[in-house]
Amino acid sequence: MGLFIRLSIHEDFLLEDERYESKIINHYLNMLVKQISLFSTLDGNESIEKFRIENLL
Repeated sequence: MGLFIRLSIHEDFLLEDERYESKIINHYLNMLVKQISLFSTLDGNESIEKFRIENLL
């Protein structure tokens, strides 16, 4: 999962004409957060949601 996201971020940086680093990283962090939340406990989901609200919105 981490390797896929890392390679996808690199691909976006190389292929995008207009590079908005924060937008690209925010997009892939949101993808990672959603994937991790599928396997986390209720307490973990609360922590993930708190992180998402504080850092990714």
